[in-house]
Formats: sequence, C-alpha cells, structure tokens
Amino acid sequence: MRSQGFSIIELLISVAVIGIISVFTFAGYRYSGRIAKLENEAQKIVGEIESVRGMSYSGLDIERENGERVEEFTIDFYESHYILMKGTDEERKGDLESGAYVPDESRKRVAFVPPEPEAFFYDSNGNIMDKNYADIEFKFRDLDQSKTIRVNKIGLVQILE
Repeated sequence: MRSQGFSIIELLISVAVIGIISVFTFAGYRYSGRIAKLENEAQKIVGEIESVRGMSYSGLDIERENGERVEEFTIDFYESHYILMKGTDEERKGDLESGAYVPDESRKRVAFVPPEPEAFFYDSNGNIMDKNYADIEFKFRDLDQSKTIRVNKIGLVQILE
C-alpha cells in the first residue's frame, strides 16, 4: 500500500528544479542591472557635455583674473574620468561609474567655442580631428555591450543605439 505524501527523491528533484530556475533568474537580473548602469552613465555624460556647451553660450562675459577672455570650453575624456575646463582652468572633474571605462580609441576632447558654440574635436594626442562629429564609447569591464555618445559640430548630443 502506498502512503500519502512525497518520497525523498520527488522532493530532491523539486528542489533541484527550483534551484536551477533561480540561478537563471538571478543571472538575468544582474545582467539587467549592469545594462541600466551603462545607460545611466551615458545619460550622465550627455548632461556633462550639454553643461559645457551651456557654459560656452554664456562664455562671452567670462574673463580670467588677468583680463583675458575664455576662448573655449572643453570636456576631456580619459580612461576612468573626465575633466571640464574653462579655457585652461579646470572647472571640475567627474569619475565614471565603478567598472566603466572609455577605450583608447574613444578618448577625445570636445571643445565648444563661443559665441555660437561650434564644436571642435581633438584626438587623445591633442590633434584636431577633421570630422563633423565625435563618437565617445563607454563600456563596463564585465559587460559585452557599450554605449556611444555622438556630438556633432553644432553641439547636438545623442546616445546611439
């Protein structure tokens, strides 16, 4: 006569199935979190570039202590941080999210020149780039995806998919 209940084998199989499903669910959740961090980082950088462009709109009235006018406003991208500049004076430094980096080929300087901010682009060696746009790519070390931010000559900033 068979008893009412589950055998130990049936219970072990049920627990194993639940465990396998949990592992895949958790892995997908972690991956989604990293994708969200990458998107958030890209949005933050777009805001910083637009901040520099905004400074150049108001740049006509900015003078240094020695009376010289600020000629350009820039944002320089390095491996794990970026620097906003008014002319040759550092405005502020920003760090990228932990694990985020800019690959060598995407390290650039974006410069806006007042009064109608026209953008100029420099490569990592300081040479001016003869292009109508610059692409800055961001990656996370443990993620196979990246985000690219494009800035064009008139200062339009967009995140490419």
